[in-house]
Amino acid sequence: MYADAATSAWPPEMLITEERREHSLCMLLFLESTSASAAGWSGADRGSWLAAWSASIAALVTRPDGWEEDFEFLRQASAWAEHLAEHLGDAVLDDALADAYGTWIEAAAPSDAEVTYDDRVLDDLVAAWRVGLRTLVVLPTSGRMAVRLSASTLLLSTPVRGDVEHFRSALRMFATDRSG
Repeated sequence: MYADAATSAWPPEMLITEERREHSLCMLLFLESTSASAAGWSGADRGSWLAAWSASIAALVTRPDGWEEDFEFLRQASAWAEHLAEHLGDAVLDDALADAYGTWIEAAAPSDAEVTYDDRVLDDLVAAWRVGLRTLVVLPTSGRMAVRLSASTLLLSTPVRGDVEHFRSALRMFATDRSG
């Protein structure tokens, strides 16, 4: 059973954005995958990859609430490939690699995937929202990960988002950790 604003305790003013295609981070995950190697990306040294990852996380952490409405931020976000190219080289701008990434991201995080919340997570989701949660960033990784990036953003792996108990635990961590 999934939470429905008309039939559950979902506060009518509660809005949560769930991003399943945060492109800078997803591109980095793709580049580390074997698909990227097969597509012709020769890779970069680990330090460059980590610098790109850190810069992408920093940009995500400092993104203002309501960024969807901020034209300047959207303009900056559209330049994610150029940003990665600064750290990883111009190969990340290659058309063949972009096509391979498009195929990978559609398989890893389908654009038409429905976003629903199991009723069993609703109390924890509302509690996290009450202390500031506005955005869930879900990365298509196989490992379990939940990190409070900021006062309004929680980064999760797909396995954590997909498992009720792990998702509830991540939401509780967000609600009680005031360091973000």
